Amino acid sequence: MPSELRVRRNQQRKDRTRRLLLQAAGEVFVRKGYHQTLISDIVSCAGVGQGTFYRFFESKRAIYVCLLDAFFEMLVGEFSEIGATPMHSGRDYRTASLEAVRRVVERVERDREMALLFLRETAAIDREAELMLTGRLGGLADLAKLYLDRAIANGHARRCNSAVVSQSLVGIGLHLFQGWCEGRFGDLSLHELSEQVVDFAFGGIGGGPNGNGA
Repeated sequence: MPSELRVRRNQQRKDRTRRLLLQAAGEVFVRKGYHQTLISDIVSCAGVGQGTFYRFFESKRAIYVCLLDAFFEMLVGEFSEIGATPMHSGRDYRTASLEAVRRVVERVERDREMALLFLRETAAIDREAELMLTGRLGGLADLAKLYLDRAIANGHARRCNSAVVSQSLVGIGLHLFQGWCEGRFGDLSLHELSEQVVDFAFGGIGGGPNGNGA
């Protein structure tokens, strides 16, 4: 029977190999695109054999889905920090929202090519993958709705159809991100664009930037 130390070291080695495969897959997918990537490309980049790949992932699609899930879990984790901030007014809610969006933007900027990969290629894999991406984006909207409902209940935001508004904000964010990557907003940074979205969410076209309860 292997010792506890040996079991732990074996598990650490497996974890390192899995991370290495995921990192290599991300690099190759970004460079070649999903459909042009072969498993042989991934294992060559990782410096392991194909047999090692299949000990961790059943297919190229499976490792792509793992990357997709990890990316959105990271975004949700950054955005969910908003719940830890005490909010006593609309101004507080706007400030907390800006801070949460700032963290998400910084993450997206660091993984810009991966974000574009997921947005551009996932739907083209198959219908199930397209629905998977839609579900992950819907999860971000659900989280936004949770905090919006809380703000409405506390009188910090106007009453609205929070499901529609939250879905709209995620859609606007995606459109602006893609436009920013294509250079359609001149010298505006992603931070500046996101601040415009938050101000629009709180003030609308005719109101001020601080929203209700400021």
